[in-house]
Amino acid sequence: MIRVTVWRKAAGPISGFQVEGHAGYAPAGEDIVCAAVSALTQAALLGLERLLGIRPAQFHCRRGNLKCLFQPAPEREGQLILETMVQGLKETAESYGTYLSLKEITEAELAEDSEEV
Repeated sequence: MIRVTVWRKAAGPISGFQVEGHAGYAPAGEDIVCAAVSALTQAALLGLERLLGIRPAQFHCRRGNLKCLFQPAPEREGQLILETMVQGLKETAESYGTYLSLKEITEAELAEDSEEV
């Protein structure tokens, strides 16, 4: 299963996201769920970088794992690109929920979870 986590500031702007795992819907090279997630996330990153000049403060990419954190969170145009990515991921998760999960958390929720551990 692919697990996507989207981090938001308390007021709602997206400050980063992480994609982990493999869908397992079909063999490698034929997996439409993996292809959809890859296309959505890569298109968002390309739009941010090439159209707006926004690069993640932290970027980690290796097979089956992509993590991007933005400091500060992108402004309006960047948020539109990121929100479009999230909407595409939500639609994909609705159709292929067995193979893709999407979780959105605020930084405050993340801090609370850290304190409980």
